Amino acid sequence: MFSKKSMLLLAICVVVASLIPSPASAANILFYKDDGTGAVGHIDNSGKFRQSESISDFSSGWSKIVPIGSNLLFYKDDGTGAVGHIDNSGKFQQTESMSDFSSGWSMIIPVGSNLLFYKDDGTGAIGHIDNSGKFQQTESISDFSSGWSMIISTK
Repeated sequence: MFSKKSMLLLAICVVVASLIPSPASAANILFYKDDGTGAVGHIDNSGKFRQSESISDFSSGWSKIVPIGSNLLFYKDDGTGAVGHIDNSGKFQQTESMSDFSSGWSMIIPVGSNLLFYKDDGTGAIGHIDNSGKFQQTESISDFSSGWSMIISTK
């Protein structure tokens, strides 16, 4: 049988191992360059950056990348977009590519589990990313005040 000392040591090891985050439980970081390259990583419990992926085949020219929950919404001013997330192994996975967004959104703001889209002319839209990683628009808005310089969501 095992000694009390061995059992105690095993219990301590299990507790310590449960406190070390894997890439899936750590907050991930996406790095993006306009040339289509990128990287994924996270900061571990010791405060050190750990890279989990180098990416060489991103689309270039994204004007906005907005985090929403565990997903990322990518937007270009020409109205194209994409949705993706970082998987449990710390790798980026694209779940949707879109060519039918309205062009010219000046701001895209995460608000809870929704996204608020705003144009300087006072038009807007609301949508969210569903469980399958697809963008779903839920409202078009034509009567916002125009010219807002900042829109901030709070809890």
